Amino acid sequence: MVLCAAVGCNNDSRRTTGISYYKIQSRAVDIQKKWLINIRRKNYVVTAHSCICSDHFEAGCFVRDLQAELLKITRPRKIKDDALPTVFNHGMKSLPTKRRLHTEQRLNAKQRKSEIHNIVSSDVSNISTSTGNIIQVNPESDITTLVTEHMVERIEDRGCQTDYILFPDVFPANTLKVTVSRGTQTFPKFCNSSTQYREEDFLDVQSLLECHSYCSTSTHSIDHSHNPQTSTPKKKVPIEFLSDSSTSSSSDSRDTDYKPSQDVADSSFYSSNGSFSSDDANPYICLTKLNTLEPHEDRKYIVFESSLCQLFKFCQICGSNNINITKSTSGSLLKVKSVCAFGHSSTWNSQPYIRKMPAGNLLIAAALLYAGCSYAKMEEFANLLNLEFLGHSTYYKIQTDLFTIINEAWTKERLSVENSLVGRELCLSGDGRCDSPGFSAKYCTYSLLDSGTGKLVNFSVIHVGQVELKSTNMEKEGLRQCLTTLDERLNINILATDRHIQVGYMLRKDYPNIIHQYDVWHVSKSLIKKLSEKAKSKQNEPLKPWIQSIRNHFWWCVTTCEGNIILLKEKWISVIKHCSNIHEWTSNEQFHQCEHPKLSKNEEAQKKWLKPGSAAFQVLQDIVLDKSFLKVLEKLTLACHTGDLEVYHSMMLKYCPKRQHFSFEGMVARTQLAALDHNNGVGRDQAIASSGPNEGTYKYNQVFPKRTSVWVAKPIFEKKKYEFKKNLMARTVEVRTAGILLPVFELPVVPENIASVPKPPKEETVKKHRSRMSKSILDQSPAVSELFCE
Repeated sequence: MVLCAAVGCNNDSRRTTGISYYKIQSRAVDIQKKWLINIRRKNYVVTAHSCICSDHFEAGCFVRDLQAELLKITRPRKIKDDALPTVFNHGMKSLPTKRRLHTEQRLNAKQRKSEIHNIVSSDVSNISTSTGNIIQVNPESDITTLVTEHMVERIEDRGCQTDYILFPDVFPANTLKVTVSRGTQTFPKFCNSSTQYREEDFLDVQSLLECHSYCSTSTHSIDHSHNPQTSTPKKKVPIEFLSDSSTSSSSDSRDTDYKPSQDVADSSFYSSNGSFSSDDANPYICLTKLNTLEPHEDRKYIVFESSLCQLFKFCQICGSNNINITKSTSGSLLKVKSVCAFGHSSTWNSQPYIRKMPAGNLLIAAALLYAGCSYAKMEEFANLLNLEFLGHSTYYKIQTDLFTIINEAWTKERLSVENSLVGRELCLSGDGRCDSPGFSAKYCTYSLLDSGTGKLVNFSVIHVGQVELKSTNMEKEGLRQCLTTLDERLNINILATDRHIQVGYMLRKDYPNIIHQYDVWHVSKSLIKKLSEKAKSKQNEPLKPWIQSIRNHFWWCVTTCEGNIILLKEKWISVIKHCSNIHEWTSNEQFHQCEHPKLSKNEEAQKKWLKPGSAAFQVLQDIVLDKSFLKVLEKLTLACHTGDLEVYHSMMLKYCPKRQHFSFEGMVARTQLAALDHNNGVGRDQAIASSGPNEGTYKYNQVFPKRTSVWVAKPIFEKKKYEFKKNLMARTVEVRTAGILLPVFELPVVPENIASVPKPPKEETVKKHRSRMSKSILDQSPAVSELFCE
């Protein structure tokens, strides 16, 4: 039990209620001395349990708890650091014993009932308008005495026009609700009477008056000179939320324009991220400012249901226990409806709506597609985590709208790239990529990339149904569509492709002005593949150590021929003489000797030269002097390399993985995402080490290719920023919010099924399957056959 240390005070924690106790020892030393002097215990030995009750402090000593006042709940009152006990009745032997709590409540209710009855029964015609009477409110005076002195002049306030919020009609009559407190009135209350209005026409009167200047305890005068019979309502203006800025308690009692807001010590009491609505409380009163961030910019969290339920134990309006809580979901949206013991009903949404669609569902679908993920994997992830996720049909319905946003972004990017290339002689690289290896591909994506800038210029997705179900014709058709849809202002001088026969024939026939070149890497890869296959036999094993040298020699010939086909061929053929230890000759026209330094006798002895006439030498000679290969060299004079295009195809696997089926629209949209990703990542600098022993040097990574079996260094570039994806998310929210209808890109007419035979009824197919399985079982097991025969 806690006792008050003040002389003559009988308050203790067991018998008295509504009293707070403050430890003397918790104060500063100088404050402790002042406290002991005021309570007349100068030589009192202070212990850890020595306390003074709240009855000995004036109202100005307490820290105002706005949250408790607004919610009408009771909390322990806090006092200021410099507060001193000054309220005592030292002349009496002891303070009078307090009445019991229910007795005080009964008397207060009776007094309020009497006051309301007097107000309602008063004759409106006899109400006189006060023009000059001003009540001077002194915080130090007793409110009961103050009201008694002015009871003769019944000053009432009817139809009061305010400046904070304007109303269409006159307010009902209001008068000060008189409550008695020690020292001064801390939080005035009001009683409403007379005319009843619709709830949606104006805010709750009592809440409004609590937020107005003339409700606060102030030394300023309260003017009641408004004439209720001649007051003209002003024009309605939009209602705004109150500011959540903090104001010190000392300035509250002096500022007549003060508007109560939530307690800044508990800024998380009102939810600003979630959506909260109530049928019993006005949502415009004393709320914090709503979050001004866009839905895609707002931070999201994974919240466990058990933790979330703790927030809904109590009513958001009155603080009482909720007796009925109903939860429902719509995709990733959680909606909680609660009803408290006093009948207050409220609804809370875990996310905002964007034109009747939960923002979370829209953003999840957009992020899933823009990141290159598949719905099946994300659904499995959500199921393993027991995470609420949007359904299959919802995702694909949203995805259809997202395709138009991606198409809009790619169209702008393609036009920007084309405009930057106007007026230049272009060297383009082209190559096709099928969605599956072999001759069973359904889609082929043909891409054109500018070798000068490294950016993708155009691409085309071909469905096998567009080429009479022949997958070998898709690459040629893809190149044709790419060249057809390019801007006519572009001047294509060189086009480098692989050695596709149909592509070469089409370029010679339909595009004779374009110089067609082969990709050096594709030709080199084919050459090394032939040599490796031949070197696997035992008699050709001496050829194996020379494969890497032959590859290097091929690249050297192509890059140093300077566009001279004769010089290129002579340099290439010279590899036969070099491998047999012959480094000078006179048979050629332009190239007569090896350009490497003269070998020493030790170097010659260490080399495993190929003997002329041996099996390995004969294989090398046949491959090098092959007529078809020498003809291929004619399209390698410009040393065109499509390495950037191969890197792009590798990155496409992130958005369009092989062995995974997509619709035609999905394939086009995902390819557009890959193209945007590539173009936004072009031009990145090589990363530099910021710490460690190699600080300030370029970063490299070591890789071990299986084909060469040699460790090589690959540069590491700076990370991508993916700003274009953030723009896509912002555009997604903008389009949905404004209801913008974007143009849908035109798709070619493709067959629904690529099968060459029409699909029979499902029952017929299942019947054949069962009969076939039964027949196989009977053939394999004689015992089973006898059983069926019986």
